Amino acid sequence: MKHKSQAQKNMHQLLSVARAHKKVLSKRLETTGVYQSQHRLLMYLAGHTCKSQKQIAEDMEISTATLAVSIKKLEHGGYLEKTMDASDNRLNTITITEKGRNVVEKSLQIFEEVDSLTFAGLSDDEMLTLSELLARVEKNLTTVNEEEKE
Repeated sequence: MKHKSQAQKNMHQLLSVARAHKKVLSKRLETTGVYQSQHRLLMYLAGHTCKSQKQIAEDMEISTATLAVSIKKLEHGGYLEKTMDASDNRLNTITITEKGRNVVEKSLQIFEEVDSLTFAGLSDDEMLTLSELLARVEKNLTTVNEEEKE
């Protein structure tokens, strides 16, 4: 059996960390009552008031059909409101409700808690080193992606 290179081991470990983080975060976010894709939309709406569905879809880089499904479910649950534009009934403005804002607040607390648990035991210097290394890895991948676009 062929031995893995150190780069392969590092990549496997990085992906394993990402999967474990996602699993812990997802489990804790379940307590908010919304699914992960819906959660992402609520987080977006908390920072962007009175946006049209088309604008939201473009900003979030998702299809308008996918967005429409999430909006319908969240509207039904009372997490957001959709109002038609008075001058053009094809345009809908989406706003987050107080119930939706409460989910966002709880989610932000969960993010902080999971981040704390994720990096528990790492010193400030280790955190800085980790940040610098990940930035370099991200830059490498960004460069590759940009070159492949050409």
